[in-house]
Amino acid sequence: METFTIDHPQLLAQGSSAVAWSPELRVEAELTQLKGSLQQQDVDANGYLLFDGDTIEIRDTRGTWAGIEFNANGKVPLSTEATPISSPLQLELRIADFNRVQNVLQPESTIPVEGSLELTVGVQQPRNGRVPVVIRTFKFDNPDIGEWLLTKEAEFAVELDSYILSTSGPICLNRTNPRRRADSEPASLCTELKVSNDIYQLSVNARDLPLFLLNRLREQDVSERIVGRANVEANFELATDNFKIIQTSGSIYSDSTLFVALDDELTTRLEIWDVDWEGSATEIRTDYIIKLEDDLGQLIGDLSISDIVDDPQLSGSVDMSLRDLSLLQWWLPDLRYREPFALGSIAISGSATAPKVEGSLEIAAKEIGFAESGLVLTNVKVLVADDGKGQSNLELNGQAESGQGWIAIGGTMNPLDKVLNMTIKGDDFRVVQLPHATVDIDPDLTIQAADSSIRITGSVNIPYAYLEETDISTSVSPSRDVVLYQDGEQVESIEDQLYQVFADVRVTLGDNVKVSAFGFEGRLDGNLRLIEEPGRALTASGTIQVPQGQYVLYGQELDIQRGRLIYNGGPIDNPGLDLRVVRTSASMTPGEEVTVGAQVGGTLIQPDFRLFSNPAMPESSILSYLVLGRGPGAGSGNENMQLQALLLLGSQGTDAIGSQLQNVFGFDEFGLDSSSDPTETSFYIGKYLSPRLYVKYGVGLFENTNTFFVRYKLTERLLLESTASSIAQGGDIFYTIEK
Repeated sequence: METFTIDHPQLLAQGSSAVAWSPELRVEAELTQLKGSLQQQDVDANGYLLFDGDTIEIRDTRGTWAGIEFNANGKVPLSTEATPISSPLQLELRIADFNRVQNVLQPESTIPVEGSLELTVGVQQPRNGRVPVVIRTFKFDNPDIGEWLLTKEAEFAVELDSYILSTSGPICLNRTNPRRRADSEPASLCTELKVSNDIYQLSVNARDLPLFLLNRLREQDVSERIVGRANVEANFELATDNFKIIQTSGSIYSDSTLFVALDDELTTRLEIWDVDWEGSATEIRTDYIIKLEDDLGQLIGDLSISDIVDDPQLSGSVDMSLRDLSLLQWWLPDLRYREPFALGSIAISGSATAPKVEGSLEIAAKEIGFAESGLVLTNVKVLVADDGKGQSNLELNGQAESGQGWIAIGGTMNPLDKVLNMTIKGDDFRVVQLPHATVDIDPDLTIQAADSSIRITGSVNIPYAYLEETDISTSVSPSRDVVLYQDGEQVESIEDQLYQVFADVRVTLGDNVKVSAFGFEGRLDGNLRLIEEPGRALTASGTIQVPQGQYVLYGQELDIQRGRLIYNGGPIDNPGLDLRVVRTSASMTPGEEVTVGAQVGGTLIQPDFRLFSNPAMPESSILSYLVLGRGPGAGSGNENMQLQALLLLGSQGTDAIGSQLQNVFGFDEFGLDSSSDPTETSFYIGKYLSPRLYVKYGVGLFENTNTFFVRYKLTERLLLESTASSIAQGGDIFYTIEK
């Protein structure tokens, strides 16, 4: 035998080979080593091959690539006249991770395939022009559908002249389940392929398929689950040359299906559900029934599709009468129902591109609750019916009660053309009912949807609302229409094309809108005209006012003498400010006739803050009266210490207030500074003017002093600090040595 070596940057192969031409062709090759890289995956193989007339012998041939392992041993006869073989070819295949293989072969695929496979087959002596192949072992393991094993050896054959496949009997798999009762049958799947008159006859039978596998298709945090088992029988006649369907029939059936809402311990049991079908390559008909247990209702329907290839035509109907809508929680998990019913009769006709829907559907419930918002609707009724013109236009009418009010909807829609015209009217309708928020509305809205856009016009009056402070420390997922950008580049794409929203709505606050949050206690009124257009920020025109209210700052109550947020058609997150808070003698040290306060103008992003007093006094004195209720230096040392403690332990603490003011005014620091002497307590603000330059300004609360502090970082080790006040001046140089 002649040796050979192939040395390539991506491949190294070594071996030997020999060829003999007489008395008949004989080829012998041994691959002692094959190493390299294919599609960035290591390749490693070796083996022996002998071609001797009408037989191929493969001996100890192994290989690995991308987590795929194979092993081959034995002989393969090439004709039915070949000498009988004593050791048929046996192939072993192992795929440890389908996902790895998919990432190599189909890196752009959006449908991940997970699991592992172990397969052993044996190629037998050809008989009657056919090569039998025995499946000795089969094991497929997937995290979603579990582990499936071959129940017993199975055989299929390949026609040598036409390569037509057929099985010698059913090939069956069982699903292993360590928690299965000993007296119950495992889930099984059997398939059999026969050939008659050049037509494949394929049958598929499945027994006790666990329905809980469908739960893997849902989000993990959804509490609604399905349990039970289903049986499948399907038959197909296929053309042997192209596998196109000639005829098909079958059914899917279950008598043990249960829908469970884990959080509310609700269950909906189906007595039976059954889907039957039969058809051909040009038409198909299905019949289905869903029957609830305890005579709680049923749904019966059929659907036929003819002329499937050229111009599919539809014909079908659905009739339902249900007194349990818990099944809807599978699609609408946020809803809860009490005493519901649904009654409907719907007919479907026309073509697949322009179907027609006729009939009516009425849904009602004594009570419908929304778990997340806390909203509870009572006496709910919704009726959808065709308009009698046969154009798939549906009339929509509904009503519901909530709180002390009501809401009514009316209009028309065409779900096939995605067209909607609807009005919403109501009075004192409670739209939010949460521990920290209660809101009633009087809506008068018109909603129009067409051409991938939604237009909302009208008004919403809010006669009553009460809002309290809530925990905002937890994160909230962004809306689906939020697009993130970084350095001008879109970070994430929107999966589905959303409707473009055009809105022009006037919102009016009534006489009973109150807020108690973040130190503010008061009533709001006013109105805003909100306008939204695609690609633009939400804008507003109008004014929100504070007719009466107080603000608690460092434990001290300040009266809001005037409070207005002014919107002039700009973005809703940057209104103009017109705020005036005061503290009068009634809440200060007895005997002093003093009024102090603060006035805020400008905008929310660029506010203008000014202090005022009557009589006039320095800003340090104004702050002392505003925050402490008396002038600087007033009171004994013990009283000053108590007041200092009150400052530090105010209703929400300096950190809470400081962080809010930092966000509004853009300060880096905001708070109180003190030493061992309480009378030296000062109120300060600090700001980094650059990464190296920091300035801080402080005003004494007990003494009439002002302090200006500057820190400048010359180098990583050299730092300059300077302090100047009405009392003294000083400076320091710091040099840092790291050990």
